[in-house]
Amino acid sequence: MKKIVLIASLFLASCAQKAIYLNPAEFGTIQKLDTLTKAKPGSSIAMIGFTDVRSDQTKIGTAKSGLGNADTPIYLYNGVEKYVTQRFSDGLQKRNIQVTDTAPFAIKGTIKKLWVTEIAPGFSPQSSQCEVELSISLVPKDPKLGTYWWAGTTSAQGTRNVFNTTSSDGPVLDACVNEAVEKFLHNEKIQKALEIELLPN
Repeated sequence: MKKIVLIASLFLASCAQKAIYLNPAEFGTIQKLDTLTKAKPGSSIAMIGFTDVRSDQTKIGTAKSGLGNADTPIYLYNGVEKYVTQRFSDGLQKRNIQVTDTAPFAIKGTIKKLWVTEIAPGFSPQSSQCEVELSISLVPKDPKLGTYWWAGTTSAQGTRNVFNTTSSDGPVLDACVNEAVEKFLHNEKIQKALEIELLPN
């Protein structure tokens, strides 16, 4: 009996991963979460970047792995700061906001929360979910201009998967950052500062 328990324990341990590393270059898109409001071309902004101020700046979440659904840490290749800065910049450009060093305002942001987790309720389908909290100051190139601030929290949940939802962790994280860009551009003070005119969907 002891041998059977030992073999089962070793099997479960072998099925569990020590860590999961997500590569943003390999993220796909969850179409239903890919909201995209475009602006009238002509607006621009510079990008100073985002600073990670989370208490734990190593992992970005936990996954469920193995037959025992053990908690497995999730890490992000090249770090959180580079990821959010690049995704936010890309998101602005997809919305017709030019990112250039010559713009009158620059984004200087902080990452207060960025977390991905997997919900695995017993034998029910699994799903990925994330939560992101960012704060941004628009730093003026001309010190005579005022500074504008924005802060927001976003969350997203992916499609349930019967077997393994880890493949959707990255796309769900992308959806959270994408929604942050949406909220940022829909802020009236930000629109006024950057002279943004959103186009109807």
